[in-house]
Parts: sequence; structure tokens; C-alpha cells
Amino acid sequence: MADPIDALAPAMAATDLHDSEETVVANNDINTATLTAAQRALGNHLILSEIFSYIQMDLDGEWTERVKKPEEDELNEESKEAEEEDDDYYHETLWYRFGGVLLRCMLVNKFWFELAVGFLWEDVSQSGAMIWDKNDLTTLMSAIEPGRRQMYTRHMVVAQEGRIFGRTDESVDLSDLEFPRLEEVLLVTKYENYLPRMKAPSVWELSVNPRYESDWDGPEIYTLTEYNMDDLLDQIAERFPSLRKLTFEDRAMAYEGTMDEFRKRMPMLTEINDELVTEVVKDTHTLRPWLDRPWSGSFWR
Repeated sequence: MADPIDALAPAMAATDLHDSEETVVANNDINTATLTAAQRALGNHLILSEIFSYIQMDLDGEWTERVKKPEEDELNEESKEAEEEDDDYYHETLWYRFGGVLLRCMLVNKFWFELAVGFLWEDVSQSGAMIWDKNDLTTLMSAIEPGRRQMYTRHMVVAQEGRIFGRTDESVDLSDLEFPRLEEVLLVTKYENYLPRMKAPSVWELSVNPRYESDWDGPEIYTLTEYNMDDLLDQIAERFPSLRKLTFEDRAMAYEGTMDEFRKRMPMLTEINDELVTEVVKDTHTLRPWLDRPWSGSFWR
């Protein structure tokens, strides 16, 4: 399967989607009376929006892409025999789903691009059209030229930020970008627990999914501990002052009273699901001993 980031490259590289001067002149000469009903429909933004909306909801659809059949002199004996047995032998097996369909719609022309881009980039979490391993905000933005990033961030409503080992706060700076429509964020943490610096005044829901492991041959492993919980909560308060709902989806640790203090700092916060956060008095950090023993258990699978 092709790398999804590579698959997105054509759309990212389409820096000039305006019709050429020759195309504009030619289009002006077309008698609209000669257009078929289908052609007129595909130029109507309301109809196209309905089509793109349907594609966006098609969670189960999967397609393969047909490729050009090789010339006769390029065929080896094995492929010649296969051609005789099965006419479908040369169908490319590149797999893509509704995100791939919307991507191809973006590449038709400028009009289609401006409509389809909103549907494709509305949800860039794991549940959205871009069901990829590399769909966290910072990875997606790093694959796009800086001058074009705002074009995509203005459409985001749901986003995910994933963490990789060794990433620091300075390496996930998105402070020059605005996310005017962004409402929901999922933060998946492993070893580093940082929210990217971003201008997202409309975010009202944040889910934090810290890595936690419990194995039969070792102690519980907490990656969001009392040592870094305060820093993460400070970032949440700074980035998302209008937050109304906060959920911790896996086990974490905090010093006693930390969550109550956070509630007082966030006057608009009406719902906080922190049942999986264990408040402690003394140090109970268990990650460091395991980092010193990388051969232990299944932590390093």
C-alpha cells in the first residue's frame, strides 16, 4: 500500500489550481445550452456538496485503482500467461477509502478543490477520512508547505495529536496557524505529553489518551504521571481556555488536589471525566526503573 502521506502529495503540490487564460477564454465561448444536465449538476455547489457529504459518510466503501497495461515488449512470460488467464491481472491493488475519493475530487479543478477540501480536512482524527498512521496534526502540517497550511487548518473541526518518543515542546509549534473551526481534540500520549502551540479559541472538548500498561511480569507502567501532569494541565489551560469537557481515556497519575485546582482555573469546564486519574501523596513514578531495564517484560514490544 502506498504511503498515505505520499498519496496526499499531489494535492499539496497543487499550488496553482486556477484555470489557465486559454481555458478561461475557451470556457467563455462554450454555449451553456449545449451542456448536459449532468454537466450542469457537477458545476452546482449544492449538488456537489451533497455528493461529497455522501462520500464522507461512506465508511465501508473500498476501491482499487486501475493502471495502464504494459506494452507488449515489457511483458515477461509469466505476465503474458496471466494476461491470457485473467483480464484483471493488471488492475492495481492500491487500496483507498473515502478519503482517497475526496482527494481525487480535490484534483479535478479549482471549484471542486474548494468544496472537497473542507470535507476531507474536517475530521483529521483516526475516525475521520484520513485513516492513516501519520494523521496527527504536527505530522500532517510538516508534510505541507508552510504557505499552504492555513488553507487546510481553517477547515478542521476534529483533530488528533499523537506523540512519538523524544519529541519536545519546541518541535510541535503550530502557533503561527489558526484553527477557527476546531472544536474537538484527541491527545494521544506515549512518553512525551505536549499539546502543540496553536490558536484554537473554539475548542471545547479534549480527550487525553495516555499510554498505560499492566503486565504479568512487571509493575504498572504510567507515562502520564504526577511529575508531568501539572505541565500538561498548564498547557491545556493556556491553549484551550474555553474548554468545557475534559476526558482521560486511560490511567494516569496526579498529585493530591491537582484535579480540583484545575477545575477552579477553568470556569467554563462543566464536565471532567478523571475517574482513571489516581491522585497520590508520595512519589509513585514507575516509568524510570523500566527505562533502565529495556529488556524487561513486553513494554518494548
